[in-house]
Amino acid sequence: MSDGLDDFTHAYAETALWASVDEDGDPLGLDLEDIPSLLAPHTLAEMREDCDGFRALAGDLLDAFDQRRLASDFWLTRNRHGAGFRDGPYSEPARTRLMEIAYSFGSCDLHLGDDGLIHST
Repeated sequence: MSDGLDDFTHAYAETALWASVDEDGDPLGLDLEDIPSLLAPHTLAEMREDCDGFRALAGDLLDAFDQRRLASDFWLTRNRHGAGFRDGPYSEPARTRLMEIAYSFGSCDLHLGDDGLIHST
């Protein structure tokens, strides 16, 4: 990818930005052309680490599915959006295992900082 993110991490960050809203209810990421420029360095590093960790734990479970969909469903599931692995094209026991792995990361909230960058909490 031109933004320096692998496809999985890019899809994860993209989902995180459109699924997270500011105090007015507007998505944090409206211009997703250069995702790294929107994120605080620690947030970008955490996203990379979480994506790498998820893939390491899920291992061979990931081989049968679209990587961009998996990344998006990882964000949605870990944050209990009601969508994600639960309603995706995942058969059992893969669905349950992917959900367990996603939940193990806990939730992650994004907010716009005073510096104009998006931070994770």
